[in-house]
Amino acid sequence: MKSPLVSVIIPVYNREKFIDDAIKSILNQTYKDFELIIVNDGSTDETLKKIKAYNDDRISIYSFNKNRGTSAAFNFGVQKSRGEFIARLDSDDLAFEQRLEKQIDVLTTKKIDICCTWLSYGRKQKILNYSTSTEQIQANLLLHCPLSIGTIVSKRKVFQDFPLNEQLRFGEDYDFFSKALFHFTAYVVPEVLVKYRWHLDQLSVQNKEMQLLKDSQIKLNLFKQFGYDTNRFEDKMTLRLLKKDCFYKNKEISFFMSWLKVIVELNKQLNIYQSKELGRVMGEYKSHLIQCIIYSTKSEVGSLRKLILLLKYNPSFLIKKAFSKIALGS
Repeated sequence: MKSPLVSVIIPVYNREKFIDDAIKSILNQTYKDFELIIVNDGSTDETLKKIKAYNDDRISIYSFNKNRGTSAAFNFGVQKSRGEFIARLDSDDLAFEQRLEKQIDVLTTKKIDICCTWLSYGRKQKILNYSTSTEQIQANLLLHCPLSIGTIVSKRKVFQDFPLNEQLRFGEDYDFFSKALFHFTAYVVPEVLVKYRWHLDQLSVQNKEMQLLKDSQIKLNLFKQFGYDTNRFEDKMTLRLLKKDCFYKNKEISFFMSWLKVIVELNKQLNIYQSKELGRVMGEYKSHLIQCIIYSTKSEVGSLRKLILLLKYNPSFLIKKAFSKIALGS
């Protein structure tokens, strides 16, 4: 039996309201050389019944006796798959008709290892437009998860080398990309090819604070690649910046500005990230700190000292705006 070129994997747990639409969106693809592997992760609702209602030779169904988590279900699907390329769709999302066709075209013509897409979300169909090049994507890892794993199509070797961490119940996508993107090239199709459906049952919604903490730890580990002095820049302080807490004390702001400068200098030596892209990312952290200076209260940072900090760290900043903020706070 000839193996399909693409294996689409849908891990699913208690998604009886959404699974029909997800499955149909794959079966209706313009690209036809695929198999669809659905891994039922111990669902307790009508999910499995709805999956079994489909009579299509392209569909293979596997079911766990108990819930083991999305990562375990997806990894199992990869093990059972036969395709040269692995695609994923989350069980509550929708793939647009040309998704596979366009991503496979990128993977075969551009010789890229990982291909993702933009996605739309919300009632007004806002667009989440990720950066497109490998260099931009790698640098964005230092800010946030730079891609949506629910839009991924990749070479099989990517998930063979970097299976999802089954110990993680959320944040597994960021964890995966923080490792894989330093070994494989990536590209984002600058087009909405997946519809993300937000709802209250999602793990990212239910565990927002825990996700934020996990994301910050991943960022910290990425920054530690530079080998900066962790005695001078302690983890507990650095994590505060990576979580984008607000800072009001001069010594804290000076601490983080110094840390950002050290990172840029170390990157010149190590060349981990493209200089231009790292500068852009560091600029975002710097802008956050500038906002902390502007909006800090008079009781914690005096107006004159606040102005000195602005001049020191951002002399090109609109001083008129800074003065107006200071006046409002005085």
